[in-house]
Amino acid sequence: DNAVGYKWTERLGTITGFNYSQLGYDDRSNSDRKNLGLYNQFRYVLSQQAVSTLDYRYRMTDVEAGLDSDNHKVLVGLDYRISEAATLVAKAGVQYRKVDTRDATTDPTFEIGYMQRMNQMFRVRANLVYDTNDYGTTFGTRTFDDNQTFRLNLAGDYQLSKQLYVTCGINYVANQYSAVGVSDDDVDVFNISIGATYKMMANLSANITYNHTKSSDVGDTLNRDYDRNRIQAGLTYTF
Repeated sequence: DNAVGYKWTERLGTITGFNYSQLGYDDRSNSDRKNLGLYNQFRYVLSQQAVSTLDYRYRMTDVEAGLDSDNHKVLVGLDYRISEAATLVAKAGVQYRKVDTRDATTDPTFEIGYMQRMNQMFRVRANLVYDTNDYGTTFGTRTFDDNQTFRLNLAGDYQLSKQLYVTCGINYVANQYSAVGVSDDDVDVFNISIGATYKMMANLSANITYNHTKSSDVGDTLNRDYDRNRIQAGLTYTF
């Protein structure tokens, strides 16, 4: 994912970029897919506190032996600094999506983000997103045309000392899968995480994170009921 920003005037600027990703399935190479995205955002300064935004995003998905798709999205938004410690970002628009051999669909989409620094040590973040995805639509022999998703994320981080800070978060994802000739299915995923980062040197940190995920399938197609626990540890080096 790479982008370049340019300030055309004192008030008007743009951010233009592209992203590319690949997704591979073990034992199901005919479902492997490649995604290429292009995007551009116009930013216009309304005041010292507010910036209006206009986003255009395009994503092309190439499926190895499945249905390719084109995805266009236009969003109008506002970045608003409520105070020195709080910021609100809100965007809403439409998504036009065309899957091979299927009729094109137009769906609403929105993104809302809020961040506040409670004090010098404690910060909280919240995000709401509604979107239609081209990925996460293949499960075994079941392939869906799209995955309409609603996401809610709540997170916080607390600086215990100059070297140590902890993070925690709660994520809820509601997935609605649909396709022609396949029964629809709804899957709700709940995740809770807690982690810690220790700054060993100026540019080297050690981190560890624990995640617990619970998936609940309310349909009869996928049967994706499961619990998963994951522990992840690593090093981060900046330069």
